[in-house]
Amino acid sequence: TAMKEQRMISLVIRSTKNKQIQTIQATPLKVFVSTRTGRRYICVHNVKGQRFSNIRLDQIKEVTLLEIDPSYEEHKIDLQNNLPKVFGVSFGTERKNDHIKLTIFLDEKKEPYILDRLKKEGHGGTITNIHENTYVYEIDVFDGNEMLPWIRTFIGRIISFESNNEFLVRKFYRDLEEMKKLYDTREHIVRNNP
Repeated sequence: TAMKEQRMISLVIRSTKNKQIQTIQATPLKVFVSTRTGRRYICVHNVKGQRFSNIRLDQIKEVTLLEIDPSYEEHKIDLQNNLPKVFGVSFGTERKNDHIKLTIFLDEKKEPYILDRLKKEGHGGTITNIHENTYVYEIDVFDGNEMLPWIRTFIGRIISFESNNEFLVRKFYRDLEEMKKLYDTREHIVRNNP
């Protein structure tokens, strides 16, 4: 009703993590469904923060209709302009974008489906052939952390992972190190228990 009538709403939200309750005023614009988790979110323009955010529908405990938002159409246009920088459902917490640069190796003749994946699943990122069988995928997104599960699906092909967000770079390479330790431990167990 609020979206149909272009109204603002007051939302009572209860966090599933820490059970904290908060009330916000926002304009609801669109419903999103995560292709990874299946969770449903309402994309709102938050009155206080003057920015977009997605709220899980199962965290909303109460909704009150408020007055009509005279800027509703502007918010819709701004949302459409921002969607290419949303990889999952997060608009991030910072006002700057995460630049992601992924260099991968693939056999161009035997594995064209890898390039197809980058094109279809890469949310419009640029793909540049820099050498035979070597490609660079680059994109600017609000929250690069949401990309990491997808990026990990290219493990074994990744030559380098770079970002202006040092936290992401450390996390990516730390995760690789943890995975290596896990495999080393399993290999040790198998060798010593024939």
